[in-house]
Amino acid sequence: NNEQYATNKDNYSGFYSDTASTATYNVYGNIMSLIGGDNFTGLTSFNSKGFVFKSLFDGSGVVSAENLVLPVMTLTNDCYRGMFANTPSLVKAPALPATTLATNCYWYMFQRTSITKAPDLLVASMPNGAYGGMFHEAPNVNFIKCLATNISVSGTSNWVLRVASQGTFVKSANMNDWTIGNSGIPTNWVVYDAELVVPTVACDGKRIYLTCSTYESEIYYRLNETGEY
Repeated sequence: NNEQYATNKDNYSGFYSDTASTATYNVYGNIMSLIGGDNFTGLTSFNSKGFVFKSLFDGSGVVSAENLVLPVMTLTNDCYRGMFANTPSLVKAPALPATTLATNCYWYMFQRTSITKAPDLLVASMPNGAYGGMFHEAPNVNFIKCLATNISVSGTSNWVLRVASQGTFVKSANMNDWTIGNSGIPTNWVVYDAELVVPTVACDGKRIYLTCSTYESEIYYRLNETGEY
């Protein structure tokens, strides 16, 4: 509980999985409340400590974490390592807004989960192991947007081993060094440059469809002055 974790928000060494349960559930709210208790507002730093939330929900029954807030912008080594690993119930991942990554920060974070869309990975520079094993054996992952332009040797080691056999990968137009395979862009996936997506337009007489590389949306237009569509 929060009281247990909040005795000293400046002196913690990491939380480890204590969420074993046969029940399924969603997790939401600000993750830093585990450190600051009710005084979590404004807590946006791990104070250089690593392994903070390592394996927190490993093997748990979490179904959705899409409303879980991870507010720390500068990560530390292994801070979210294996956070949702071995959680096949998980179908919705949290957003990953951090702007500065660290060694092994997302290492095997979503291993053996059931998510289909990876969180957007927008950071340009990737240190060792940052995305290593991130979606390892997550067989439903079929969409990844990764805008990295500087990838360390082990930055994506085995990160897409045994993901979906077909999917979409969106990369930076400035990045031409991606390899194809388990440690790069998954084999047989369609690849697009994020900055160069040009929609195609089609019309069925009532609707205009704009189809881009990563989504399909509809725009309705009026056929006459009565407001019919």
